[in-house]
Amino acid sequence: MDAAQEENKGPTLRGRAYDRQFMNAGDLPQTLEQLDRSKIYLEIFDPVSGQTVKQSISADQFGATRLEVQNENLHRASRELRNSRRVIRSFAQQRRATRRAKGFEFLQRFDTNKTEVTAMQSRIDDLSSKIKTSGAVKDLSETQRLDLAAQMQSLDGLQHELQARYTQILGGHSEWENLAKLLHPPDPDEMRFVYGIKPDGQMPVAPEVDSSADAGRPSHSELAQGQNIYGGGELIFKRDSATNKWYLQEINNATWHYRAPEKETLAYAEHVLKENTELIQPSNAQGHT
Repeated sequence: MDAAQEENKGPTLRGRAYDRQFMNAGDLPQTLEQLDRSKIYLEIFDPVSGQTVKQSISADQFGATRLEVQNENLHRASRELRNSRRVIRSFAQQRRATRRAKGFEFLQRFDTNKTEVTAMQSRIDDLSSKIKTSGAVKDLSETQRLDLAAQMQSLDGLQHELQARYTQILGGHSEWENLAKLLHPPDPDEMRFVYGIKPDGQMPVAPEVDSSADAGRPSHSELAQGQNIYGGGELIFKRDSATNKWYLQEINNATWHYRAPEKETLAYAEHVLKENTELIQPSNAQGHT
């Protein structure tokens, strides 16, 4: 079945693999202390597909990634406006009543802003191209880094200005939110793991977003290597800014596929975790429905 799943998913997605090796819950304290904080984990929500993409990038790539997402949103808005204009004009011509057509106000907003919007998008694309070809930040001299920072600041300002124009033409913020991807800023003091509890009481865990490009989030059946699981979900750790120590903020039963009975499985998961690590404090752990 898993081979068939992989065949059906296509070249960029994989089926389940039961040969991956995972750490145990007892390894969590050391893992958290040795985390590579040069990596950050992003969530990008796409309202068009309804999907959330999670990815790992280096911390110094966040600014450029945010600008790329914003630029993609602007091009989405541009395509939406052109398509809407074409449909409305066709409708108006068929009815021979442009001024009475439902979208006449939209056409007015579009035509009034068309020249300036086109010029702004061209400037944004040129500046984006320069930034992309500047190379990795770590390889730049101090002067080059300052120049790059100035360019990114200029690009950010232009993007926000054009976004405001597009939002107005589209008809308001709700229309923009229906098409624009939303990037959730990372929290450097939060780390999420997925867990599963095997029949022998072992609790294998894995980072929710793996830093390797092809690993992805493992399924809970993968964590248990195809065996039955007696609990599964997420472990959410927070770092105390005062002590710089990690503690468990939440344990839940969110497996993405189904949710086991919360009352029984969360109590068992908390018991197993306490047996393996001192990171959990009863007052800190929360269930999640």
